Amino acid sequence: QDIAMRTTRELILKDGCPKDKFAFEQIMMPVIENRLRQLSELQVKLCAGNGLPCPKMFILKEAGDTWRHPTNWGRNNLHLYFVCSHSGQMVTDKARITLKYSTEWLRSIAPALKASLEKIDLKIDVLPDDRETFHEWVEKLMDEDQRRLFEELKSNTGDISANTSALQTLVGNALSYVAERAAATNITWQSEMTPVLDHVTNEPTFVLNEYASIPAYTSPL
Repeated sequence: QDIAMRTTRELILKDGCPKDKFAFEQIMMPVIENRLRQLSELQVKLCAGNGLPCPKMFILKEAGDTWRHPTNWGRNNLHLYFVCSHSGQMVTDKARITLKYSTEWLRSIAPALKASLEKIDLKIDVLPDDRETFHEWVEKLMDEDQRRLFEELKSNTGDISANTSALQTLVGNALSYVAERAAATNITWQSEMTPVLDHVTNEPTFVLNEYASIPAYTSPL
């Protein structure tokens, strides 16, 4: 009902109110039915075994104001920020995930972090020269088979962010560890981001709330 009312308001504002019931059914009902179908597709994708438990894009920073290369991390906590796939903006500090440094956990999320860095090009406040060393650090966290898979995907497609089942499985498994820690630590990010269906890729993703209603996405809101 909420979806129908919202869609109706949008159509009335755009084209004016239909003069009779027949016009309403002919003009508005197909739009409402299409919106419901898109939402159903989003729900299926989010609930699938290889669905999206949390945003694919995120970055890690060491707590504190001074940048240190990750090889020197260990004494301080880490902050995980989810990133909007539309704008590249991070969630606020209120919604960040605070973590204790753990090499074992970092290894478990390494494939997801690698894929994320490729998408957002390491959007953190560091010197350009540090970007390559950061990527190298992430690759060292991965095992040989994982590195080989990324290299094969890159050589075959020219872009490791390509939509392949192998990459989806690898990143999806790693994201489950991120989602688990996020759920146990701070769920405030869920109030700042919305899961949507991207019409270009036909895949679910997360965007900041302000972008959820643009035509490129179908949102459950």
